[in-house]
Amino acid sequence: MSRIAPFVLLVLLLGLVPGHVFAQAQIQLLDAGDVSLPVSLSADGSTIAWTGRAGSRATLSSHHIPSGVTREYLSGCCNAPSTPAINSDGSIIAGSYFSGGSSRMSYTISNGVLAAGPPTLQFDRAISDDGRVRVGQTGTVASRTDDGVSTILADPPGGGTISVARAITPDGNIIAGTAAGSFGAQAAVWQNGNVRLLQPRFGSGSGSGVTAMTDDGRTLAGFENGDFQPQAVYWTRFGVFGPFVIPSPGTTALTDMQATDIGSTPEGNLIVGTGFSGSTEIPWIWDAEGGTRELSVFLESMGIDTRSTQLTSALISRDGRTLAGAGQNASGPVVWYAVIPEPGTALLLGLGLAGLAARRDRA
Repeated sequence: MSRIAPFVLLVLLLGLVPGHVFAQAQIQLLDAGDVSLPVSLSADGSTIAWTGRAGSRATLSSHHIPSGVTREYLSGCCNAPSTPAINSDGSIIAGSYFSGGSSRMSYTISNGVLAAGPPTLQFDRAISDDGRVRVGQTGTVASRTDDGVSTILADPPGGGTISVARAITPDGNIIAGTAAGSFGAQAAVWQNGNVRLLQPRFGSGSGSGVTAMTDDGRTLAGFENGDFQPQAVYWTRFGVFGPFVIPSPGTTALTDMQATDIGSTPEGNLIVGTGFSGSTEIPWIWDAEGGTRELSVFLESMGIDTRSTQLTSALISRDGRTLAGAGQNASGPVVWYAVIPEPGTALLLGLGLAGLAARRDRA
């Protein structure tokens, strides 16, 4: 009985794979009205939250990707809402807004139920997984709120008074952002009541900041003002090593680059961010092996068609499979998301059987 060459068997098996395995998918679009602030994405990739406008008033919306359910809160209620802070599994969304007068009102959405909170001076940026710790900025200084009680985060020795907290680990133990130090505004990490400044790469006077970090706080990403413009950078080993510059994509020279989020996979970290080509904001994605690529080019390589939409911002889930952000298409502002498909079962089966045939052919 004649033996079938492995590559012939593979071709035959691929011929049996349903066409949709290889069909190009579209990014998913959500009607956002007028997106006025950055989009937020839960670390598990299940939930997106964003603010928009209804006439002259603000709205807050969320979308649960697995169920396809979109909810709207605070419809036309208020002004100047903060970017929604969202916990890892999307069960808690928090923030604040002006409802009139000079004070901000806090809110918490827990499992789809909105609860109005007390007045607050804090502009929330991030939240712990249990929702008990919120971090952000009160006036011009970094602050945290624990169970409704606000405190100012420590200033570095000899530092100034302008600071902001932008990221927090799920357990609430590590906070990162920018603090005013001897080099001007510097990337900073707060832990156990202390603040530690991350050394700048470009010397005295360089402004820097952390905008995102991994769940364990070991890798941080953000920006540094080097060469007279912001550059995207990252730090490792809890900020001890770095900053390391993330270069512009090879296809497009970008300016004013800044990292916005990190995904952490067994193969390594994925960092996303934005930069400008002229006046056009372009999202990008970086990893140590592939370097920096325009996000639209990366998504196209994953079989996801983005041609109908100009992507303008980007976030990434913890496992690197879900990306989301704001964008523009012919209809106006949109919120977009894309879930990178796992390899088709039939394709993996085909590759496995081909390998088995090869082993038998050599026996």
